[in-house]
Amino acid sequence: MGISSDGILVYGIPCEEDAIPEFLEEFEGDFDAYLESISGLPQWGGPGHDFAAQRAFRDACPVDLVAHCSYDYPMHIIAVRGTEYRNSRGSVTEPTSFDVPLEKLAAFTNWCTERGITGKPRWCLVSMYG
Repeated sequence: MGISSDGILVYGIPCEEDAIPEFLEEFEGDFDAYLESISGLPQWGGPGHDFAAQRAFRDACPVDLVAHCSYDYPMHIIAVRGTEYRNSRGSVTEPTSFDVPLEKLAAFTNWCTERGITGKPRWCLVSMYG
């Protein structure tokens, strides 16, 4: 029995090697904790917390943070939500489209600009060793 790598194809902006995006530093790279903090909704464990509302806020975000490289030493790509294709060893994943809808790209670009994230998004083929 061995360890394998998953293949990941995603459209986004790679972060610098071994760097946590600056806007996530106070959250130690936890993208979900960051989104929870800006949602304006009651926090996890607090009175009135609504998991479904928190999930809806997260799903409406035009950005995903995709980890790659290895679970012990992750690297990150700030990605357009919905563009990630992932494949485990021994299976086949067939991308359905390489077109990124203009409205998704515009929302992604605006979100990144608001946080000072620069770079040109592109298709990135990476792996996750686990």
